[in-house]
Amino acid sequence: MIENKDYELIPNEEENWNVRILTGEYIETVFAFEALKINPEREELTFSVEIIYTPDPDVSTDDPEFQKIAGDILFDVLENISKEQSE
Repeated sequence: MIENKDYELIPNEEENWNVRILTGEYIETVFAFEALKINPEREELTFSVEIIYTPDPDVSTDDPEFQKIAGDILFDVLENISKEQSE
């Protein structure tokens, strides 16, 4: 996933950001990451999302493919932050 190609970050009414998907099966779906948790024992990052808007009424946060897309976006966001901090 590539920022501003596959997804974009958009400010919400609070001090956080929403994610708008620009390509693929979930195009125009807007969601927000709610909880990020690190499990150091399993070396794993878990997250939950809230769907803010979707043109497809069948999109659900329980959909494994949607979860994969959200995870790929989260990975890209974290990678971009890491790159910016190392510059």
